Amino acid sequence: MSISEKDADQAKQLEDLIASLPTRAPIFLPTPKVQITDQLAGLKRVKQIYDVDLDTLYRPALHALRAKYKGTKRAFIVGNGPSLNQTDLALLKNEVTFCVNGFFLKAPELDWKPTFYMVEDHLVAEDRSAEINALSGSVKLFPAYLAYCIDAADDVIFFNHRPRFSYPDGFDFSRDAAEITYTGCTVTFTMMQLAHWLGFEELILVGVDASYNIPEDAREDTDYGVGVLDMASDDTNHFHPNYFGKGYRWHDPQVGKMIEAYEEAYRETNNSGRAILNATVGGALEVFQRVSYGSLFSSDTSQPHHPRLAIIDMTAPGDGTATGNLKQSLIKSWPVGRVLAFSSNGNEGIASSFRSPEAQAFEGTYRSIKGAQKALLEFEPEVILYRPLNEKPELHELAKFAQKQGYPTAIWLMDDWPNRLRSTDLEQESYWNNELHAMFAASKLNLSISEAMSEAFEKRYGVEFVSVANGISENEWPAKSMSKEEGRVLVRYCGGLASDMSLASILDLATAIETLSAEFEIRLEINTRKHWLDKHGSKFDKKYQSTSISSTELTDQEYRRWLSEADIVVIAYNFDDLSADYIRYSRANKLPECLASGAALLGIGPTDIATLDELEKSEVGAIVSSPGAEAIAAKLRVWVESPELRVQAGRMGRLHALSHMSLKEQSNIFLTGIRGIAKTTAHSKGDPLPSDFFRKYVRCPSGKGNAVILEQIRRLKVVVARNIVFYAGWRGLVALTAIGFTAAPAFSSGFTLQSWGPTIGLVLAIALMGHVCATIFERLK
Repeated sequence: MSISEKDADQAKQLEDLIASLPTRAPIFLPTPKVQITDQLAGLKRVKQIYDVDLDTLYRPALHALRAKYKGTKRAFIVGNGPSLNQTDLALLKNEVTFCVNGFFLKAPELDWKPTFYMVEDHLVAEDRSAEINALSGSVKLFPAYLAYCIDAADDVIFFNHRPRFSYPDGFDFSRDAAEITYTGCTVTFTMMQLAHWLGFEELILVGVDASYNIPEDAREDTDYGVGVLDMASDDTNHFHPNYFGKGYRWHDPQVGKMIEAYEEAYRETNNSGRAILNATVGGALEVFQRVSYGSLFSSDTSQPHHPRLAIIDMTAPGDGTATGNLKQSLIKSWPVGRVLAFSSNGNEGIASSFRSPEAQAFEGTYRSIKGAQKALLEFEPEVILYRPLNEKPELHELAKFAQKQGYPTAIWLMDDWPNRLRSTDLEQESYWNNELHAMFAASKLNLSISEAMSEAFEKRYGVEFVSVANGISENEWPAKSMSKEEGRVLVRYCGGLASDMSLASILDLATAIETLSAEFEIRLEINTRKHWLDKHGSKFDKKYQSTSISSTELTDQEYRRWLSEADIVVIAYNFDDLSADYIRYSRANKLPECLASGAALLGIGPTDIATLDELEKSEVGAIVSSPGAEAIAAKLRVWVESPELRVQAGRMGRLHALSHMSLKEQSNIFLTGIRGIAKTTAHSKGDPLPSDFFRKYVRCPSGKGNAVILEQIRRLKVVVARNIVFYAGWRGLVALTAIGFTAAPAFSSGFTLQSWGPTIGLVLAIALMGHVCATIFERLK
């Protein structure tokens, strides 16, 4: 085939392809700037989205977003007018924001990313495709017709954007943006339709100036209805000179048509009882009610009150365990010094530590319960958070002591160890059943880790439970990269290998991987704690050539990347009754993280376990609900043979996590509950380190408020007699002087029994020695 014949054939293919699309006008198609081979490939992707993916992938994703933001009152629609440079955008850090086009040019000035980012214009999409595709941290919304130059990714949602059916005599505002949205001569109109459908009651415009000055040196083409401006100089119509600067194209702004579209948006939202407000600094837009930008934000920038919280639990916040990391996630907003954690320190006793994102650990170890009790009293907590465990009686004694002092107590159960005791130790089960009933009756707040646990425990203990579980922060989980080594499948499991939780199923998983590795390039990587590696690592020996096991300590960022780089991640439980009794009502702390990773999630275990029940009901991932390596291999085979299904499962799982598993929401539930039962004390608004007891050991270098260890609490040693001042105290010295004066008459009378001096002196001497001994005992604890 000659070059001319090949060109004619490609042109015919392109013509036929365009004829099959619902958006065939030139304004929705590639420009000649795009090579014809790229046009063909890109428009095939567009056709796939219109024919299949809108219904199977992107409409469900939009509905998930709607569920996520249900009840959120307001959102900001941020334009790109020059007024943006006179707007304090820092105030939008914690707001829901819709941003568009070249807003990424503002990014270097900000410490936040838009909630949503959108491009509607094919000129912008073509000219800025590299920058747009590289953006992360926002949900990116694009009309389906832009898929020829915009890459599909986990953070991308394509939607059905069509020409307005009222053309040329009016504009149309969609009431169901998941089904369709309509053009309106400005991307702001499209944002309004999506934001209105998502459920926000107030849409607030910022930087929507609605005024333009076309430079004289701009070259205008009229290849189709709307003029195309090719810039030869800096852009004066937007916040940045390079927004539509030299070399960039944009459409002739039809301000009159924009205003008509805005009027239609006003009518529709007003009829629905919603409001669109204009908080733009200046500008020419007067369709919507004006509101002062600064008045939208409270002048009180202080943090909500965080009660001084004493945590009593076997694991310390942030210690690398699932429960420790969960607590750290929930208390990371607490100011320095407002959390004191008591945890188990093995055979050494009870450890205490300050934990906060800004402070290093302040640590001490108490070999006796009395020392820990004194530290608790000195800290003056406003709330006690206690997680009871039968294997830590010393912590239970500390928690009971705290309750007796009148401190409001919140009790948190994360698994059903009381039920497991019924099968292992009936005497212990009876004891703890009585203890827990008594503590729950006296507690002010009872927490569980799943709705299933709350329901079961309310029936068992006769008190109300509130579910608080792990969640994810969207900005910590960027979209999963689609590029990977072709054909190779990497399966990863991160977690424990307890024989009464997961070991048997993980061994079955390794067997399944070994079977599949005879046909496919597939590997299993296990990362567990050193304790489990030492105990069970030998079980994963040479028999499993396609499995590796390690105990690598990962930072939070490394852990997220480790999960995201996998093709398949696994949550597994055993099928035996003892394991099920223990974790039946527990929700795995890593469930939101595995879903947010973007890898396909495989759940192994009986579906009456809360974690797998939630996974099944959400219809994300896949579940192996019968024991044995064969069942696991069969489920894995589907994903190995069909990478498209595997990738789609990962995308849907991530969207579900972003929509339904917000760490911010869980943290708010936790803080609200703790704050609601807090006991107000004299130090509530004062020094976060209220006691001199702690000031002896903590200092803040350079005035930054970073608490560092100065010296540890240790046993005091008697060195020489001159330390009598330290041990006896001034009260003891006064008593000793009194003895001397009192005993003086006895010397002159020869210490007769009739002398009153020795009697009184003896009494005072005994009192003195008792005081000295008590002081030394307290110091030695």
